[in-house]
Amino acid sequence: VQGSIVLPGAAYLESAFAATTEIFGPGRHRVENLHFQHALFLKEGRRQPTPVVVAPEVARSSSFQFLSLPVDAAEKVDWTVH
Repeated sequence: VQGSIVLPGAAYLESAFAATTEIFGPGRHRVENLHFQHALFLKEGRRQPTPVVVAPEVARSSSFQFLSLPVDAAEKVDWTVH
């Protein structure tokens, strides 16, 4: 996007399916109500922590959040929800 590297939407879905398989086991899973709050801009050659937080809910469903810290975070900062 305008010369910046942005994590593609498919990567979020792949992470969600991997987390779902980890929790519920292999099989058919689906994603509903997907919302992108912020784009994740990546910097070439830099590692960036991007955990996926999964919150099991009811009846074999769960919600998940994809988080990141700024690449150059020197102080305690808030995680960004993507």
